[in-house]
Amino acid sequence: MTNPNPLRRKNRTALLQLLFQHGPLSKTALAQNSGLSSVTVNAIINELLDAQLLVEIGKTGGNAGRPAGILDFHPQLSTVAGIDVQPKCLSVVTSNLRGEARSQRTLPAEPAYVTESLLNAIDELAQTMPHGPVGHIALSVPAPVNPITLKLLEPNSLPELDLPHIINHCTARGITLLADNDANLAAVAERAYGCARGHTNFGVLVTRDSGIGMGLVLDGRLFQGDDGQAGELALAYWPLNGEPVPIEHLPPREQDIAIAYLVSGNAVTLNLSQLVVYQANPDPNSDLIHRLRQLLPDRIPVCESLVAAEGPVLGALTMAVASHAEQLFTTHPTPAPVPTPSRDASGG
Repeated sequence: MTNPNPLRRKNRTALLQLLFQHGPLSKTALAQNSGLSSVTVNAIINELLDAQLLVEIGKTGGNAGRPAGILDFHPQLSTVAGIDVQPKCLSVVTSNLRGEARSQRTLPAEPAYVTESLLNAIDELAQTMPHGPVGHIALSVPAPVNPITLKLLEPNSLPELDLPHIINHCTARGITLLADNDANLAAVAERAYGCARGHTNFGVLVTRDSGIGMGLVLDGRLFQGDDGQAGELALAYWPLNGEPVPIEHLPPREQDIAIAYLVSGNAVTLNLSQLVVYQANPDPNSDLIHRLRQLLPDRIPVCESLVAAEGPVLGALTMAVASHAEQLFTTHPTPAPVPTPSRDASGG
């Protein structure tokens, strides 16, 4: 595919975004929704068909006129994946370009071999390519992640993970690797699939065996802080017997009290519209949610997570899908050859 001029690139991006957001559309619908002329739409769509980014998956119905082709992304255009990396297992979710046709599985991964296990999982994806070449993979990890350098920061519940090696491994295979803290990605998933849909200022409190954290979405954007340590409750201390103690080292009852006061104070100070809570393995006597509801004003409801244990891996997948789509829309790379039927065939 030749490099288009700026206007051509802008128009192509607009058409690809329409297909990404709305699903399969005809050329007529693309022209109507984009405001572009039929001549421009025809020329761009033909280029995208020739480059195998798009295929015709069927024909429009109707009583008059010639049926129009329904266009969609090639079903083998791209595989994207999210992987939740925890001290004893990997949760892997794959999907197509839109985040649809998801498939999920859990793999054992002992801490000493977590890097090797992750490399094997990535290589298997690269070989099987369930939806075409693997484009982007996002990792959910139990540690803060610098959003610029992707360096894992403290507190790190999985120091055995060699992220630079994983990045180099992916780069050598043409795969873009992303990574973020599991609490942040739980917030991404809660906004996409859970009870925070429609909210632009909310927090997600996550307590897992690997740590305690809070994902924050402020003014519609994930807030990570300058170095990625925003919401890292494990860095906070609470008095116990007159001495400051890290929250994660407190006994269960005292830990509930400390988290409730710290999180509720932050929620009020930041004027959040909602607080979502996910407790992976709560103490049977935990009353954390009850304490939070007592401390917070009625205008800040406390909700139990709808995505629960799947939050971090779904958030990772959501991040991978968004990043891969943005790259596809803005750079328009020529994809690797994929088996393609004729333009008139249905099903891609």
